Amino acid sequence: MLVISAGVRVTHNNRVLPGVRVEGVSLGGQTRGEVRRELSALAERASHEPIRLVADGRRLTIEPVEGGYVVDLDKDQAPPTAHEVVGAAA
Repeated sequence: MLVISAGVRVTHNNRVLPGVRVEGVSLGGQTRGEVRRELSALAERASHEPIRLVADGRRLTIEPVEGGYVVDLDKDQAPPTAHEVVGAAA
């Protein structure tokens, strides 16, 4: 286990682990700054997409701001880097 942890730390240091995706956007291998840019772009696109609600045969479409859609990338957590995952397990 220690060898695997060391290998992950060396090969993916300060990068998001492979296979991590958010809404179809691959974040694996990226740094925190790269992830922030990707998530900012994703949040911007989502802020302009109408929200469609369906319940009991009734349909309603609202704008994201009307539904309380807010993204705070300073507050919200980005996926942990390999260094953080392995460091936490050690």
